Amino acid sequence: MRRADLAHPWVKRVRAPLLCAALGVLALRDAADGIGRGVPVVLALIAGYRLPLLWRQQRPVLVFALTSAVGVVGLVMDVSTGSEAARIVALLNVGRKVGPARLVVCMAIAVAQTSVGSSPAPPTSRAARSWGPRCWRSCRRPWWRPSPRRAWSAGS
Repeated sequence: MRRADLAHPWVKRVRAPLLCAALGVLALRDAADGIGRGVPVVLALIAGYRLPLLWRQQRPVLVFALTSAVGVVGLVMDVSTGSEAARIVALLNVGRKVGPARLVVCMAIAVAQTSVGSSPAPPTSRAARSWGPRCWRSCRRPWWRPSPRRAWSAGS
């Protein structure tokens, strides 16, 4: 992997933005089905999260500020795009490139946004309704234990 990154540096630069765009596909599908905000709003937010990541190596604090600003817009508009992972990528690059003082400020911003954005609200998207309960059921038990069988599914 390292040799491939050295041979083709552009792949390393576009890998994270493409992943963040791929994470937004479910929200885009929901918007096309009429759930939540419209397609142009979701596309603009996905692009707002994704495009600054192309410059994450050169200007990590600016990229974090831009992705955080897009996150605030998403919170205000109550739109979850799935591309919020871009803030984590930007924060990791801040941690790699800048000193501890600026990192603490960026982490405080990230924690504040996360705590405001994680307030309990009813799920509005199809993805949140379908994956949320299923993930919670599977995450409560260790992965090595099989799921308990219900009496009605076992045929009794």
